[in-house]
Amino acid sequence: IPVTDKESGEVAIACGMRQEAVLEEALFDENKFVDAGMFSLLATEYPDYAVVFIAFPRGVLAVRGSSTAVEGIRFYGYGQRIEDLYEMRVAIRTGVSDETGVLLPQESDAYLRTNMQLPEELSKAVRELKEYFSKSRTKFSVRVNLPYGSDFQRHVWQELQKIPYGTTVSYEDIALALTGNDRVAARNLSRAVGSACSDNPIPILIPCHRVIGKDGRLVGFSGGVENKEFLLDHEILGFFRDVQ
Repeated sequence: IPVTDKESGEVAIACGMRQEAVLEEALFDENKFVDAGMFSLLATEYPDYAVVFIAFPRGVLAVRGSSTAVEGIRFYGYGQRIEDLYEMRVAIRTGVSDETGVLLPQESDAYLRTNMQLPEELSKAVRELKEYFSKSRTKFSVRVNLPYGSDFQRHVWQELQKIPYGTTVSYEDIALALTGNDRVAARNLSRAVGSACSDNPIPILIPCHRVIGKDGRLVGFSGGVENKEFLLDHEILGFFRDVQ
């Protein structure tokens, strides 16, 4: 906004924006370059939507949500550069990454604090996920909102939410539940169930890590096989693996 346009600047501030800087000769106005104020409203300042980073022994969860529901969980490793632009901006602003978006080491105390007020349901998710990792919670009460998915995928994800803590089922078991125990149809559907599990946008809260191959193989997890193994160890074996 041209620095001479005081009224527009006041409107921008009234709308929740902030003036970040004054840029010299940044705008071409009335046949000449003029100085301009740069105003912004960053994604981290949206009142009802945010992403928060939760550290656990194997890495970091980026959890997105609003005051009504959680809409996404993504796995990152310590020292990994965040590729999602929105999540990168939040990580930089909240201090859990460096200025290039590379997440800080596990021992950083930045993961113990948050520099922003979180929407209600997202704040609840943070509490419940931390309780899950500390072994004081086996069920989640957080509301989820699936941001995408075909009708088939949504049916699979709904079925996943019925799997109890510390229990594993096969992809064919899920297919059997979806086909009314039609074994022929279930065998043909197992691969599609695996793909749906891989596309699950809200892992852990929708526990696709509890679904394994019929032969016991750990496949089909968006967070990586190592994290899937870690979560199953946490739930079933009662201890955390050495993740050095």
